[in-house]
Order: sequence, then C-alpha cells, then structure tokens
Amino acid sequence: MDILPWKGEQDFSVTGAKAGQLCSTTHIDVTLSIPGTDEVFNVAVQTCTKVQDLKYALSAKMGYLEPDRISFVVKQGCTYKKLQESDQVLKKMLVQGIKNFKPPLHQYPHPYAIIGAGYNGLKTALYMLRDKQTDFTIFDRYDKVGGHAWLESANKTTRLQTEFSTYHIWYGEEWSTLGVEKCGGPPLDWEIWPCRDRVIEHFELCAQEYGIYAHCQLGVDVESADVIQRPNKNDNYYNLSCQPVLPNRKDEQGGEKLEHHKNATTEGYAGAFRVDRNRKPFVFTASCFCIWPGNLINPRQLTYPGEDLFQGFVEYGVEMRCDYNNVI
Repeated sequence: MDILPWKGEQDFSVTGAKAGQLCSTTHIDVTLSIPGTDEVFNVAVQTCTKVQDLKYALSAKMGYLEPDRISFVVKQGCTYKKLQESDQVLKKMLVQGIKNFKPPLHQYPHPYAIIGAGYNGLKTALYMLRDKQTDFTIFDRYDKVGGHAWLESANKTTRLQTEFSTYHIWYGEEWSTLGVEKCGGPPLDWEIWPCRDRVIEHFELCAQEYGIYAHCQLGVDVESADVIQRPNKNDNYYNLSCQPVLPNRKDEQGGEKLEHHKNATTEGYAGAFRVDRNRKPFVFTASCFCIWPGNLINPRQLTYPGEDLFQGFVEYGVEMRCDYNNVI
C-alpha cells in the first residue's frame, strides 16, 4: 500500500468542535485504476481526503501532469459519474487523463556515455536496460569486455577471491532468479572460485546475452571531456574526445612489458596505447557520462636494496610478465 505525502492548506478561521471535523484521524484504502489497462494503484488516505487533494498528490507523484488534467470517475448504477473537486474520495475510482502510474523517463537530447567496459561498466549497462534506457554507449580501450584487472592484470593462474554466486555480473533478482533464461539465471553450474579465463568468459556471456555489445565502441580511448555550458545548467552536455587505439594483450606467460606498459605513468594508461591510424579520432556528444576506471591499473614499481646483486629471477606477477618456468 503506497502512501502519498501531501499537505493541504488548513482553514485556521474554523475553531471549536468544527475544527476537529476538518481532519479525520482514520484512513481508508483507495484503489485507483486506469480504464482499458491493468494499471492499479493502491493508496492509503485520510477519510476526509477530498478529490482535489488526491489530484494534487497524484500530480506530484507523476511529476509531469497538471492536476486539472486528472479526473476521477466512479460507477453509479449503469452509468459513470465524474467526481467534483470538493467530493470526498471513494474506495474505488477510475482515473482519467493518465496512461499509467509511473513517472516518465526523462528524455535527454544526447546519449549517455559509460567509460569502461569492466565489471561496473557492464553492471551500469544492465541497470540502464532494466529501466528501458537504451540510448547509451560504452567506451573501452580494449577490444573486448572485462576490464583491465581481468584482461591484463590477472594471469592464467589467477582465481576469483570472492564466491562467484555473489560476484557474477548478472547478480540481482532481476537477472539471477530461477526461471530467468538469459545467462542461465543463477550460476548453479559455475565454479565457486573460477579462474581468470572463466571470469572473462562470464563477462562475454553477459554482454552477448543482454545485447550490450551493440552499445559498445571498443578499442577507443576517451582522452578528455569538455562541458558545454548552457543558460540552464540542466541543459549542459559534454563533448568527449575519442581516439581509436590498438590494444595489445599477452597470450603466453613471460616476456617483457608490452608497449603500453612501458608508456604508462603513475596515473595509469592514459595516452599509452598505440594509435589506430586506420580509424579517425572523433567527438562523441553526451548529455551525461560516468567513468569506471577500475582497480589494479598500473603496479607501483619498487627497487629493493641489493636487487641489482641478486642472481635470481625478479618479476611482478601481473600482466602475464612472470615466466613460471623460472619459479621452483
């Protein structure tokens, strides 16, 4: 049962016993329905609530309708009667002037942008699609979904350190309930702590099953974002400067750093990837955007005392740099 908060104007000119009659201390359950639809809205109101009060409260809930566009109708015998503003609300009423009881989605003039196709980027896309928001684009420097942490920082021996049942990207009652067909619903047949390749596989599965790849521009580095100011700040938008790049990942353990590893800075891989000369830079206009830069981006390099005198093998266990043939 929904409760619509609404504060009406009190008539302070009335005093004495009549004042107590202006506000009821009891409530009734009102069922509102829209003719020709299955839309039903239940609301608890004070018994003394007038039609005008409920119209204003419903208008505030919808967020886009003026109260005078809403009318309440009740069945009276073999006909229907339109209630007046001063009438007291009844337990069952038909609502005219609206299509449903859900506030409409705001329509922006430009698409949404999601920077990063790792865990959070894909999860954001799932929420967008759940809310029927399809006007969005995901950008990522890599040529596939999964994010840097799993595509590069992890190696073939890396395993998930969180139980997969609570980590999987389609976790949530909307996507992981028994009976849901996409991605198989709850991951009953997956390993508890899957290896890197299986984690990447599950990202791929989600992106394909839910059509997220259709919204992706992969192999693209978003280098900067410029806000375009408008007289009304709610109309501001952003121009994203996008540079196509050539991502490169290792398939085998060992070997030196890749080119973009060498070009990385303490702030990460911005500008470190090799430019794709076969594709032109472009500007993407977005009404709003979110950034998911991820974690485990560029490991801090430390030189230990005496490392130059050590005769053994020294390497970081990230980005598939370590040749495990050198490990006993």
